[in-house]
Amino acid sequence: MTFKELELFFTLCENPNVSEVAKEKGLSQSAVSLAIKSLEEDLGEKLFDRIGKKLILNERGRIFKEKTSKT
Repeated sequence: MTFKELELFFTLCENPNVSEVAKEKGLSQSAVSLAIKSLEEDLGEKLFDRIGKKLILNERGRIFKEKTSKT
């Protein structure tokens, strides 16, 4: 798990459109997708449900976000 993966995770929680996030961060769509896939593999859990190019935060993703958010 890297800080970049976490940064992309939190950005995708706010904006689930992979192509928009990729453009915002100056990355390719595949780089964003690979980073999230790597994070999910490290955790052994899917954090998002995929619908087209959008990622919908699922229950495990909400729990992960809650536990890793700085509050």
